[in-house]
Amino acid sequence: MKRELYRRIPNGEQRCILTLEEATLATTLVLPGKKPRTTRKTCSTAQKARDAFDKAMTKQVSDGYVAMSIGGRLEQRATTPMPSVSSVSADDGDLYVLVLDGPIVIPHDLLLDFRRGLCAPFGDQVVTGIRVAGDLTIEGCLINWENDFGPFLLVEGDLSAHAVATGGAKIVVRGSMRVAGDVCGVYNHGAIHVEGDLTARAIMTQHRVETAGQQSAVRYEDWNGEIDRYDGGAQPVGDDYELEGVFSKTVISGGRLDFRKAREMLACGKRISLPHFESAAERIRRLLGGRLETPEKVRRLNLAGKGLTGLPELVLSLPMLQELDLRNNNLRTLPPEIGRLQQLRVLHLQGNGMTHLPETIGQLGELRVLDVSTNCLLELPESLAQCTKLERVALVNNPHAEMLKVFRGWGQVKVMRDFPEVLTRLPSLRKLEMRSLLVGSLPRHPFVSKVLEPFILESTLVPIAPNATRHPQVSVDVASSRDAALRCTRRWFCREMIALDHYYDPSTKRYNWSEIPVMLDLLIDFNTSFPENDSQALKLFEEGCEELLHWFDWSSNDPNRFESAHEFFVVLDQHIPQHHAVTPLLDGLHELFVRHQARAATLSRAASAQVAG
Repeated sequence: MKRELYRRIPNGEQRCILTLEEATLATTLVLPGKKPRTTRKTCSTAQKARDAFDKAMTKQVSDGYVAMSIGGRLEQRATTPMPSVSSVSADDGDLYVLVLDGPIVIPHDLLLDFRRGLCAPFGDQVVTGIRVAGDLTIEGCLINWENDFGPFLLVEGDLSAHAVATGGAKIVVRGSMRVAGDVCGVYNHGAIHVEGDLTARAIMTQHRVETAGQQSAVRYEDWNGEIDRYDGGAQPVGDDYELEGVFSKTVISGGRLDFRKAREMLACGKRISLPHFESAAERIRRLLGGRLETPEKVRRLNLAGKGLTGLPELVLSLPMLQELDLRNNNLRTLPPEIGRLQQLRVLHLQGNGMTHLPETIGQLGELRVLDVSTNCLLELPESLAQCTKLERVALVNNPHAEMLKVFRGWGQVKVMRDFPEVLTRLPSLRKLEMRSLLVGSLPRHPFVSKVLEPFILESTLVPIAPNATRHPQVSVDVASSRDAALRCTRRWFCREMIALDHYYDPSTKRYNWSEIPVMLDLLIDFNTSFPENDSQALKLFEEGCEELLHWFDWSSNDPNRFESAHEFFVVLDQHIPQHHAVTPLLDGLHELFVRHQARAATLSRAASAQVAG
């Protein structure tokens, strides 16, 4: 077996010849103007030699080598028929495209990164993309490591590959795309557009993967956290799926997919999906085992940490279920049918990111314990008052740290600011835990329960102590409330919570800051209740401004980056008058944002002058 490879270098071509004879692998390197140099490795078996051959091929391709059989010619971008989607265009530069006449077979991975592999420069002529005039078959993985950008790939026929693992590259297929294995799209700057049909085992993506035809795959989209199965159509079919039923545990971390790890595995020839997909209902059947034969005997069910995004119908068909543990899943609510579990006494819902509970929860007449901590609840349903036997309620850490994933950005964020009054109407309530909340008020009515134990509202935003006569069971840690307002400012007004890539539109090369005022409104609301915090709050805002301005500088070479930073501070400053108040905090924020507008404008002029020079 013999493979001849080459790669373009500044002074010509460098060749590599891999030869496999029985149990011996020979590697010959040929540099311009130098004698060939050969190394040999003899393995104990022919199979080990073949494995060494495959490993050497993978390494050489990752180093930018391609098969000698792949040639191509350069065309200027102006003469190349570009795809109709605007986002496929590459950055401005030396506008050359490598054209390959199809049908063509690439007997290894295809590396789609600037200045590497087929996209290596021809002298001073930089390859900004690849156009295949016909069908393209990749006997390996289509790989793009760059997250923010990448050369485009335009296939005017069909595309076939063993796997696809891309980042910021734009891929357009005029025909159909058939992937024997899995597809992984990392980051939100890339795109895959197929004008025919799309077939793959599993697709996990953070960017656009779209088809005008039919698709057959199990598909996970990171922005909505949902998994759907497509079976030759445009609409999902069949049962719901969870992460653990589709993807290898190797790429699942903390109930989420690790996209960069998945790309690495596909690039190494490993599969990221399971050999057999298991729907949520199938998983529940397996977990319950023989107990399904007598569902009326099932009293307890532990589904904690199973990656559930919905509650399977099977669970709702257990008439005598008394304890249900659903903590640490990905549930955003419960189905209305939860009310069918008439015997349920204990319900654990911690760590799901739930935004609301259904009104039918009031039908759980036997419920004694309800734990809804570490969620993103906006309110508790009024029907909860019908749970007259409810003895313990835990509402702690709401909203939790990953609320932006739950609400998909600041634009939709809402928080529980009022005390959930329904808790005061629970006659059997004995123990109430309420800590680390954004509630800013005390209950309007006294608690009707005569057995309620004293409790402390700790790390909330309640600014005053309660009336001892009206609420003898309630005390407020006001000092922790002041600290909570400052803690929110520190944690929210920073680059981790204002991730620049989330607001960047690569098609317009502009940022859209329309969501940011929602966050500013909340922080102003929190801190207004504690005027004694003004100086500390302004200091935290200033630290956040400095961090964000530094991040604009560090994260991009775009000469317009400081112009974008200027727009960011303008948007914040223009929003302040909407509060219709004059306070030291608002005056301080106005001065702070104006000052950083000026700094960003100065840096923008300096960056433009440097580019011009």
